[in-house]
Amino acid sequence: MRVYLLGIAAPGMGSFRASCARPDHEVSGSDEKRLPAMSDKLAEWKIRVLTPSRGPSEAAGTSTLAVVGNVLRADNVEAKAARRRGVPQMSFPEALEERFSRPGIRWSCRYPRQDDSTALLAQY
Repeated sequence: MRVYLLGIAAPGMGSFRASCARPDHEVSGSDEKRLPAMSDKLAEWKIRVLTPSRGPSEAAGTSTLAVVGNVLRADNVEAKAARRRGVPQMSFPEALEERFSRPGIRWSCRYPRQDDSTALLAQY
């Protein structure tokens, strides 16, 4: 599966990427803003991070799934390109639910920020 994360340098999305580390998943993404803490981790994990301001990347359109970060709008150039090419999309909360939801298990986290919660789940 080729997963493309739009907004990958956000702490929650970057940590989510860590949870997708499986041999059958190729994960890449894009982000306008790359803050040092997460951009350093993405470099350490050898994750390709593109800059969408240069136009829609081929990676967004050739992926089998695009996960759209919370900060992005529907008119984002890469989200639009993926939709035009018929790439299935899901929101970041939907991707979290699909990745971590298990029958009979209910997750609870006392941390109010989604990024913090995702970082904890990445350790799961």
